[in-house]
Amino acid sequence: MDPAVLAGKPVIRGTRLAVELILDILAAGQSENELLTNYPGLTREDILACLSYASYLAHEYKAYPISAALGPNRLRRMEGRCPFEPRRIRGPHHADAG
Repeated sequence: MDPAVLAGKPVIRGTRLAVELILDILAAGQSENELLTNYPGLTREDILACLSYASYLAHEYKAYPISAALGPNRLRRMEGRCPFEPRRIRGPHHADAG
């Protein structure tokens, strides 16, 4: 991976084709033959390397239940809230504080 090429994303050797692009195209249902026709510089080995990389990442990814990470009390307080949404801060220094 080269930080100067596609912001350091994994690319197919000797190209500027991102591995994620090839995986997205395959996931969308395009066949290997269509992919090879649409991208003449691409080889079957390149596609297999992309799939191998995705397999490696899937095996390396670890998922942990959110309850185990937060604990039951904090999880209960978060019910109904998306943990990724920014929260508005309210206080006497804010105009909408009440």
